[in-house]
Amino acid sequence: GKLISASDYGDIEIEDQGELVLTNDITVSGHFTMTGNATFTPNTHAVLFDGATDQNVAWENFATFWNLTVMTGTTLIDVNPADNVHVENELTNYGTIRKTQPVESAA
Repeated sequence: GKLISASDYGDIEIEDQGELVLTNDITVSGHFTMTGNATFTPNTHAVLFDGATDQNVAWENFATFWNLTVMTGTTLIDVNPADNVHVENELTNYGTIRKTQPVESAA
């Protein structure tokens, strides 16, 4: 189904074939997960992560933020080893942004 944006979210979980379409800026205090063929359409709206803790972005497919802000005390972690998370317009970082990378054995 299609979810039209509210303003404040804990965790966002969009499952296979689900869709989140932003009609306003949103704030996320938890994790942002998309599985299967889920889609996220930011239009020209911002997503602000303000959980003041580790917050994961786990997207199985490519998607884009329009404006992305990470607040002080927040560590935003892109947990998928593929490059699925992009910012199209403006990135504002007051916290920390990390990318998880796979580790392979040299054996």
